[in-house]
Amino acid sequence: MRQRGIGTTSIYKPLFDVKFKGYQWAILHSSEMGFSMYKKMGFEQYSDLTECIWHPNMID
Repeated sequence: MRQRGIGTTSIYKPLFDVKFKGYQWAILHSSEMGFSMYKKMGFEQYSDLTECIWHPNMID
């Protein structure tokens, strides 16, 4: 299913929705396979997140 525009098309709707709500940034995590698609869309890599730990008591 690659190179058919399906992934690009499916991400544009949520991006337009949040842009309409006033958000200026979008953060995502991509697989290696999807990375080039997001780069072509204008996303830039700022960091590599290798581990994320959530603990319910961390938010007060």
